[in-house]
Amino acid sequence: MSVSRPWAALAVASSAILLPPRTRAQVCDGYASLRDRHFLVAASFASYSYAKSLEGSFAAGGVLYASAAAGWTHDAELDASTADLRAAVGADLAVGLTRRVFLCPAASVSVSLGPYNFLAEQQDYRYVDRAIRMGLAAIPIRTGHLALIAFGGLSLSRLTVIYWPTGLSRALDAEGGGGTGTYWLASGGVAVLLDDVLALRPTITVPFGLRPAGLNDFVVPFGRENNEVSLGISIGVSFGRRRSTSRAADPRR
Repeated sequence: MSVSRPWAALAVASSAILLPPRTRAQVCDGYASLRDRHFLVAASFASYSYAKSLEGSFAAGGVLYASAAAGWTHDAELDASTADLRAAVGADLAVGLTRRVFLCPAASVSVSLGPYNFLAEQQDYRYVDRAIRMGLAAIPIRTGHLALIAFGGLSLSRLTVIYWPTGLSRALDAEGGGGTGTYWLASGGVAVLLDDVLALRPTITVPFGLRPAGLNDFVVPFGRENNEVSLGISIGVSFGRRRSTSRAADPRR
């Protein structure tokens, strides 16, 4: 598909979601397992070369879980923003009896709305990103109150970008369009977990397989036109402790 003006192509190329489709397998994402806590609320911040994002999320479940998130992405260089929504399902699968190693398959879908009338193009945008992820986590240190979680994962994402004209552009018979692309995201970090309640987790995310944005291929995540690495920080609070009378069931032992 062609775009008539180079700056219009840049606008579309720079308007996918900043937040990667971070499917949240809880232990493999540096949080307390929902095996031990019913619920998790978290706030996340990520920084790219030219953009920043904020996200709030809520998760509930056990070995199997579901989560929902809402976020906001802003590109200061392009003065453009999107509103981002995400839903995910996944599992925490403990390896062995010690519960110090976890495998975490997960799947997610995210939808981003906007930017609207970007660079006077009078077009509306929608971005739909589907991802499957396999996460891995290890807990090398666990005391009565403190645990360190080394975590990481690899996601395969399928991003679809759709745009269509509005207002005067539609009256002038302007045409809409879209495209689809596939890419990978590798992420990891080391989280500090206090009393299975409060988690502080710095992360790094690296994309692979993104084609350069151009006139005929603009499907790239926002802020990653040149395969930018992103750095993030999250704070999570787990609550709703499960009752257990067994010492073996206590993850701190």
